[in-house]
Amino acid sequence: MARHLTASAWPSPAAQGFLRDIVANHDDDAPRLVFADWLDDHDRPQRAEFIRVQCELAKLPPDAPRRDELVKREKALLAENAKTWLLEVPAWARNRYWRTSPPTFRRGFIAYARPNAAEWLRAAGALHRATPLEELWLRNDSGRGEAICKSPHLAGLRILTLHSPGPAGAQALAASPHVGSLRQWTSVWSQIGTAALVALARSPHLAGLTKLGLMGAQIGDEGARALAASPHWKNLTALNLSNNRLTEAGVTALARSPNLAGLTELELSMERTRQRPQDKNAAGDGGAHALASSPHLRKLTLLRLGGQGIVDVGARALAASPNFSELRFLDLFDNRLGEEGAAALAQSPHLARLSILVLSSNALGDPAALALANSPNLAGLKELHLVSNEIGDGGARALLESPHLQGLTKLNLGGNRIRSPEVEGLYRARFKGGLLGYQQR
Repeated sequence: MARHLTASAWPSPAAQGFLRDIVANHDDDAPRLVFADWLDDHDRPQRAEFIRVQCELAKLPPDAPRRDELVKREKALLAENAKTWLLEVPAWARNRYWRTSPPTFRRGFIAYARPNAAEWLRAAGALHRATPLEELWLRNDSGRGEAICKSPHLAGLRILTLHSPGPAGAQALAASPHVGSLRQWTSVWSQIGTAALVALARSPHLAGLTKLGLMGAQIGDEGARALAASPHWKNLTALNLSNNRLTEAGVTALARSPNLAGLTELELSMERTRQRPQDKNAAGDGGAHALASSPHLRKLTLLRLGGQGIVDVGARALAASPNFSELRFLDLFDNRLGEEGAAALAQSPHLARLSILVLSSNALGDPAALALANSPNLAGLKELHLVSNEIGDGGARALLESPHLQGLTKLNLGGNRIRSPEVEGLYRARFKGGLLGYQQR
């Protein structure tokens, strides 16, 4: 009969030795599989099986014949045991969201925690002895950024998300010898400033980063130039610099940098959930042209340029650029593209691979809606967002009846000038719920 795990019983003295080896050899599956054998011998066969299943899944290609079978078994084991296996980490580290969804396991062990920063600072050692943690998201870390970023318990982490680490925290992270394993670092709504960004860009400890998020960091154009010139950030594939006071000069520096040639995701938007007018990026048409003419940014699959002050001139530059032939997601929310800008995008052969197009709040009107509806280049779209665009019944009908937009799973027309019950009926026939903004005048 299988033994049930309790918080007080785990880890046992014998298990502690295995866990030390697993944590110390994070990338090696061998200690995990040896531990699975030990678990089999100590009446925990499902825990052992789960480790083996996830270790095998981690190595399989997406189209492997055995993958579906293993995923099904993985889900079954989690459904039956997740609450028990959650007891393997300290109570304070158990993600509050796990009440409604299972904890995140990778290669057999809890890999993600989102604790309170004060609790983590007090007892991080216990968490890192209990599981080979890969991802840490610290809540309520304001005022504790420097202490967090100096902690030796950052060692081994792949992904780190901090709220408001501040300039001192960012400087400490740049100087830390414990962050060499980081592949993704996100600083959320922390005004770290230009000096701290320069220190980060010069840090050899962060050379392994592939994803960097600095939202609301107030780095300005000088910070963008330092980032673009960094010899240590040549591995970046995703960069989010939303709300950073960038102008055309800063965006141009990014576009001209050969160090950023590996980018597949670039976000320069005004983040809608935390708008501070003084932090808004304002790349304008010049910034759009710099991105479009870049000799380096040719791998982008996601580009977000919301709230940049782009008008039809910038839209035409984006539409004409072969740089964007790989784009799947294009967000131009809250610019002023107008009819001509939307028509240029609709007619672009370089945007034929788009799956998601966001053109909300661009004063498009019915002519632009007709241009979008009549474009065979947009036949691959799954989502089209056109909120608050002064679109009326004619434009909405054209979109709903377009032979090129039959693949849409989401069409957001909220906040437009749609009055017709017949158009409402057409919408309901295709999409769940009513036409958002139907009563708007």
